Amino acid sequence: MEIPDFGTILCAIDLSEHSKAALYMAAGLANRRGSKLIVLHAESGDSPDTQAAVSDFVFETLPGWFAYRNDTETILRQAHAASAIVDTARHVHAELVVMGTRGRGAIGRALLGSTAADVLRHASVPVMVVPPTDLEIVSLDQAGSRPHLGIVLVPVDLQTPSAPQLAWAGRMSVGSDHHLLMLHVVPKDSDPGHATERMRALGKSVASAHGFRLLVNEGNVADQICKVIQHDGIRFVVLGRSASAPGKLAYRILQDTHAVVVMVP
Repeated sequence: MEIPDFGTILCAIDLSEHSKAALYMAAGLANRRGSKLIVLHAESGDSPDTQAAVSDFVFETLPGWFAYRNDTETILRQAHAASAIVDTARHVHAELVVMGTRGRGAIGRALLGSTAADVLRHASVPVMVVPPTDLEIVSLDQAGSRPHLGIVLVPVDLQTPSAPQLAWAGRMSVGSDHHLLMLHVVPKDSDPGHATERMRALGKSVASAHGFRLLVNEGNVADQICKVIQHDGIRFVVLGRSASAPGKLAYRILQDTHAVVVMVP
């Protein structure tokens, strides 16, 4: 198993504890020759201590050998956080944006926050949202990162274009020793036959390192996705971005599970 080549990865942090999981994940994905990690902190105010605080945060979260790399850079922006993230990703030609949630509430649900929600809606590149979790999905090691993605779940909406989502999922499959799990949800009491045939055709177009498995379930889309995540112990979900409700499904998954969610525009 290996880490795909993402080129430049932008990780947005807010100096809170729950940002550490996102930063560690981003570093693991960027830990290969030719990849670059840019750590972005954006805030509307102007604090003279911010640069030192950002540097301290990076060195506390990442091993020194990684934090000191020439390919690790920090950027501070005095701007609205979501706009700064989207604009910076475009400016540095990032292939992936990584960010965290706002932690978990009293009942253990991940809190997405307005910044992550806005980025999910407006980013022109895939956005990975990493909840505060003890799951080690990527092991950061000086000899090279080791991914532990497990089964990658790809919920497919047959009413919207899915080629970018499927291509990205196939790309991530090299970091797993399992098949891709492609899921489509149909309304209750409907005939799943036609959807199954369309899903099978889509699956054949995916360049997966270990093939794919299809599921066509009946019921509510979000309920079924969360049920599969919990039943199969899914750690990693690749979504397409819905034109009608971007971020809504990601929010539900992050609320009810511990999986990392990637939304592909």
